[in-house]
Amino acid sequence: MLDCMTCTKVSFPYKMTYLITTYNKCIFLCEVLTRLIGQIQSDEEIIVIDGGSTDGTVEYLKQLYTDGHIHQFISERDKGEANGFNKGFLMARGELIKVITDDDAFYWTGIQACKKFMLTHPEVDLLATDGAGTEWRNKDPFIYMSYVDSVMEWQNKSLPFAFCGLGLLIRRSSLPLLGLFHIGFIRVDAEYSMRVTAGPANIAWYDNPLWVRITNQDSNSVKYFKQASRETELLDRIYLHKTSLLPKIIRHSKNILRPIKKLIIRTTTNKCPFEDWPATFRLCDSWLQDENKKKEGRFLYKDKIKCT
Repeated sequence: MLDCMTCTKVSFPYKMTYLITTYNKCIFLCEVLTRLIGQIQSDEEIIVIDGGSTDGTVEYLKQLYTDGHIHQFISERDKGEANGFNKGFLMARGELIKVITDDDAFYWTGIQACKKFMLTHPEVDLLATDGAGTEWRNKDPFIYMSYVDSVMEWQNKSLPFAFCGLGLLIRRSSLPLLGLFHIGFIRVDAEYSMRVTAGPANIAWYDNPLWVRITNQDSNSVKYFKQASRETELLDRIYLHKTSLLPKIIRHSKNILRPIKKLIIRTTTNKCPFEDWPATFRLCDSWLQDENKKKEGRFLYKDKIKCT
């Protein structure tokens, strides 16, 4: 006979944790953290996981911690981005965990709207959002990344899909259901998003752009493009059972072009109009504000659409 145990509800000292991983990107990290610190609420904390940087990041984080601007940080060698985020997941003291990267732009007002939605819908395990992509050298830099069609197809047909992890907002108590990040993947967000959309988690979506992914010479997609391509094929086989020749041909073509793309990014970054990093982030901030003024954001959840 099994003894019954009384479970007490976990109490979190913060409503939300901002979780950032970084490694030798202090010039970008300063831009991200300056904006975040200016927007932080009294019921939120900031955790930074550094992979053992040697570019002044550690000294910068120590000063922020001493001044009370960030709540927790560690700096030690790790096994990559997924390993760093997993450490932070276990350190987080917030009811919600907002994933933040060290070299991308975010729309903080929209993140607060998502926080409010998650707090008033405790049945939702995870929320993600639309966003955009840009590269330093692009003349017209913003490529809108909408996942609404994929969300609808997932809702109607239970078809897993990959999405960018910059919009992730995770309920801390749902980690036993959602799982941690897979340390064996470079495309951490692709593996995680396909895994959670293939499982029983309750997922909501916000259809306005809340982030801009800024591709630069140090981006994982640039440095590890070959491995990322192999991982894409593997994930398609596992979750979508795709074995047709066409996707392989498309990926092979991209593999041929990506070394050229990689070389262009490396050789033009310091010559392009966006060499002034603060100006680039300001440009992203303005674009996000303008896009979110165009329409009211909606939450897509269980075949229902809820306006903010």
